[in-house]
Amino acid sequence: EAYVADDEMHHYMSMLTATGQAIHTPLAIVPDKIDDEDLIQLLQDWFAQAMVVAEGPCTLVTAIFAHHHWFPVGMKFAHGNIQVFTTPGGHDWVHVATREMGATCSIHTIAIDNCFPNDCGFQCIAWIMSFVFDPTHHLGQFKPVNATTAIAWRGLFEHHLITSGSAKRVVVP
Repeated sequence: EAYVADDEMHHYMSMLTATGQAIHTPLAIVPDKIDDEDLIQLLQDWFAQAMVVAEGPCTLVTAIFAHHHWFPVGMKFAHGNIQVFTTPGGHDWVHVATREMGATCSIHTIAIDNCFPNDCGFQCIAWIMSFVFDPTHHLGQFKPVNATTAIAWRGLFEHHLITSGSAKRVVVP
């Protein structure tokens, strides 16, 4: 299966931010059933966690998981302004999180393509990698991850689970 769970997403974020070119902040996991007030609070708390991490000019990366879909989020903090980048599908989620920020925060969208069924987690990571490492990312010219690359990434995650001892834990959904 191509589905990416939150522990796997966290692993990929840790790998790509190990370069020091970006900092990853906690993921926003939106429950299937949540009332509007709790949703607003969840997203604003998630964004506030990113604000705490940001010291001086920096690049932050994270993701939102909502309605069984991953939405990538990249943030650039500089000179008292915050530029938040996401996909068109992530825009409304980010807007809820940032609407109290006023003019100091702007949201920009960059589309992402699909390449194989249920690939949003892998495409989310590809989008974030492009955001961090490709200065032309804002032009939207990056290519989606193909299934072969996703399989290789999954292999790295499986190796991590085995070597860390996490593969022996019993997980109950």
